[in-house]
Amino acid sequence: MEGTRPSGAASHDKIFGDATTHQPLKNPNNTGNQVLVGASTTAATSGHCAQFAANGHDITDAGAACGTGGGGSGYTNVTGSVSETTVAQINSAGVSGTYYATTPLSIATGGTITVNVQFSKAGLWTIASGQTVRFAQPYTETDGPNQHFTGSGVVVLAAQDAWVEAWGAVGYSSQASAVSGTDSNAAIQACITAMTAGQCKLQALYYKNASTALSIEKSNVGIEGTSLFGLGYGGSVTPSAIVTTSASADIIDVAGASAVTQIYGVKITTLLLNRSTTPSGTATGLSASFCQNCVIKNVNVQDSIRGYYLKSFGADVGTGAVSENWAGWGFNGVTVSAGNVYGFYLDAATATELSLVMRQNSVSSNTTTPTSYAVYLSGGASSTDVMADAFQTFQTNYVHWNNHYSDHRVYSMCSSEFGGGFKWNWISVRLEWWIRRLDEYHWIDYLHGMHDHERRVRGNWHSKRYHGSLNPKRI
Repeated sequence: MEGTRPSGAASHDKIFGDATTHQPLKNPNNTGNQVLVGASTTAATSGHCAQFAANGHDITDAGAACGTGGGGSGYTNVTGSVSETTVAQINSAGVSGTYYATTPLSIATGGTITVNVQFSKAGLWTIASGQTVRFAQPYTETDGPNQHFTGSGVVVLAAQDAWVEAWGAVGYSSQASAVSGTDSNAAIQACITAMTAGQCKLQALYYKNASTALSIEKSNVGIEGTSLFGLGYGGSVTPSAIVTTSASADIIDVAGASAVTQIYGVKITTLLLNRSTTPSGTATGLSASFCQNCVIKNVNVQDSIRGYYLKSFGADVGTGAVSENWAGWGFNGVTVSAGNVYGFYLDAATATELSLVMRQNSVSSNTTTPTSYAVYLSGGASSTDVMADAFQTFQTNYVHWNNHYSDHRVYSMCSSEFGGGFKWNWISVRLEWWIRRLDEYHWIDYLHGMHDHERRVRGNWHSKRYHGSLNPKRI
């Protein structure tokens, strides 16, 4: 019988007919009226979406499949079908709303997609050889990241970021699994190739890059991770990592054509670049040449001969920098036992300009061999302008080597500028310069040429300012 809510009590649940809504309600544990969802008297159509009726109680047929505009106030989608084999057909099908890619397609004829495209997990497009599919506007995903592009054809995106999984990259929860797993080199490179402006994004997983470097040769494109556990020492957080199994290949190469034809605005951020085997030759973690206003930030490189190789890498009007990065050896189970290794190798020998801002970078060595250089400046004195701030080292054989000059085994340098003649510009000589591997006790004398009153501040925490040129020399 219909009526008003009967009174209840704790530990008692009551169901009753409501005289106002003519719907069954319940009063559980005397907490108040709650709606019991009902069904329409009309049978629904299989495959259609469900929606609430106007009474807010009954479930009814929305009149169309989910995502196609059924249900009233939702956005309008047009569900794709396998019949679309050309870009022209996709544009025609999606002209009344967003084209919803819910099924695998084989695209035989390319072109420019002018409608909005939204991919579901099942939306995988195989693009025929010789065909280019160009997006006029960014695509979106409902449940990504998932693979959406395959085949030997080419994808060109509008300006947007995209997950590397869209081209089939596979990430793993550990380095060991990645080393024995699928090589993601081609997939990540395909993402880079597809970019016009944006970042190829990596999840907090390990991605295998087996034998060749990932190459970026155009402006305003980069690679961005989502997680970094910090300084290569490990931790419970899985990083966004690219792991190479090659002894000699670089991991990432960023390169303009020349000092005249440079690239701009490349960003490499929040990545761990690991090598799973003993490095050889000039194997480099991240190489960047002829790149202006570019950013390398929060990148860690382990067990490469050269952590970072920079040539004609410049900052202009306050943009572009190398900051908060780390390079190291011997922390990840890889043995590096002979020769020389370099944290930051700065090549001014062949470049017309090396105008570089370095902030809060660090280099560490967990092995007594090989000979390690935190910063190695190669080339002439007139071609460099390098600003270094808060640079830190741990157990490297040399902090800075400039042709035949070096200072030795310093822990921290603050607000320093070093160039062809090792010019120090307004140094804050905050002498917390701890010597981590003190083989000699004449460390202050490495700063040959410093005024006597500056020499007397050795060992304390007082800050002094000095403006002039120094010629550090090894004792």
